[in-house]
Amino acid sequence: MQRLLPIAFDSLPKPIWKPLVELSQFFRELSLTTFNVEQLQVMENNIPVLLCKLEQIFPPSFFDSMEHLPIHLPYEARLDGPIQYRWIYPFERYKMHNHLYTIVLYSHF
Repeated sequence: MQRLLPIAFDSLPKPIWKPLVELSQFFRELSLTTFNVEQLQVMENNIPVLLCKLEQIFPPSFFDSMEHLPIHLPYEARLDGPIQYRWIYPFERYKMHNHLYTIVLYSHF
């Protein structure tokens, strides 16, 4: 998704397309397996500006607490290391698989 978003929205006007591409690049750099600490500091300084650009594009009803989350992610990456080691996706997938198995098992009774 991080690579497809800039291509998918290429037909949008440049003032709208550019912040979306910057957001995509932010998450791509954040999910790398190795970090440059200086780059994380730059990302941490640039993300509030990027969110202000997005606030100019999208209506206020679009923004909630989840749109505030990227502000904290570079700092957490500096403290805890690469993100893929802290992702919950494998556990959620296992939980869903186990949940579906339980539903199928008990639906026969």
